[in-house]
Amino acid sequence: MSECYICLEPCNNTSKCLCNELYVHDKCLLQNILRSNSNQCSICKNEYKNVTIKYTNICVCQNRIYIAILIMTSVGSVILYGSGLFLVIKYLDKTNYKENLLLVISGSILMFLGIINMFIYINTYKYIKNNNIALCKLKKKKIVIRNDIIV
Repeated sequence: MSECYICLEPCNNTSKCLCNELYVHDKCLLQNILRSNSNQCSICKNEYKNVTIKYTNICVCQNRIYIAILIMTSVGSVILYGSGLFLVIKYLDKTNYKENLLLVISGSILMFLGIINMFIYINTYKYIKNNNIALCKLKKKKIVIRNDIIV
């Protein structure tokens, strides 16, 4: 039994390239291909035939604080304004006007806070847009496809 030329641990697999006198684990070889960004042997430079390196785009969130502000202000605006509107409509038509006055005022305040919240949302959005702040960034993710590493 020989040792893997990458991890130096015991190994029975010979290399799948022109370096057939060297031993390497399939897992070590795959990690080496991922690190080198090449489907060629790092020693003899022979290309592995059944190894393909492909890239896919993934969206990585950046500036999470702006995303959180936009989500919280938009949801908050709907909740505040909707709750206030509900209170105003429900208790404005009641016959006992003095008792319901506090609820109508509370509803009006909630509607006002909902409008302020939407104002914060709009200004945050304008700030993000005017300063070209990216909320998400596309990054390439490497994928190695292999059936079996063969030369």
